[in-house]
Amino acid sequence: MEKEGKTFLAAESNFFNFNHAETAFEICKQWGLPEVIRTAIKDNHKPSYSYGNKLSYILYIADQVARMIDMDYKDDDILHEIKDKTIDFLGLRNKDINKITLKITGAADKIFY
Repeated sequence: MEKEGKTFLAAESNFFNFNHAETAFEICKQWGLPEVIRTAIKDNHKPSYSYGNKLSYILYIADQVARMIDMDYKDDDILHEIKDKTIDFLGLRNKDINKITLKITGAADKIFY
């Protein structure tokens, strides 16, 4: 994966012909969850594919923030930077993300240390 510059998501899709986000989408569909939630889950790694689904962008940023503060697995090679288009879409600034990250880190430190 690394040598080819592929993300874990792309490798999943190439190997299985589907990925975990698509699988989650189908499960949510079977459970009768609303389309807005299913789409957010399916497109959370690429929110620009979601046709403006705000929840998809929020999930993407939450995932990236968790990665930045080391609260998520490290074996995924999805870019760790938050895309400017995502920040713009939600009306945020980089300093907003930094504040969120510091709050989460502070709260986690209180719990774990």
